Amino acid sequence: MKRFVLFLPVLAFVGLACAPAPPPPVAGPAIPTCFDETVNPATGDVLYSGPLDTLANLQIVSSVDGSCSGSVGATFTAVVAAGAPSALALCQSLNPSFTLASNSAPPSIAPQPGPYFWICQL
Repeated sequence: MKRFVLFLPVLAFVGLACAPAPPPPVAGPAIPTCFDETVNPATGDVLYSGPLDTLANLQIVSSVDGSCSGSVGATFTAVVAAGAPSALALCQSLNPSFTLASNSAPPSIAPQPGPYFWICQL
C-alpha cells in the first residue's frame, strides 16, 4: 500500500514537468517607431506614434529618409494581436466600421513591424 501512495505523487510531479511552456508575449514595435520607406518614395515614411491599440496611431508622412518628418498624408489605426481574429475584434472595438485587419507590411519598409502588428481597414 505504501508503494502505491508514494507512486501517485511521483506521477503528479512528472506530469507537471511535462507541461507545455506558455506562449511568448505578443509585442509590437517600440513607440515611437519610424518605418523608413526608401525604396518607394511615392509612399513616404510611416510613423507609429502609439499608444498601442488606439485610433489614428499610425501616420504616413512626406519624408522618405527615415526621419518621419514633414506633413502627414494619411492616418491609420494599428493594433497588436496574436492572430487575425483577435486583431479584427480589437479593431472593431475601436471602430465598428473596420472590416479587415491586415499584417502584410510592404517589404520595402525598415524595420519590419513583425507578425503581431495589424492595420485596421474599412
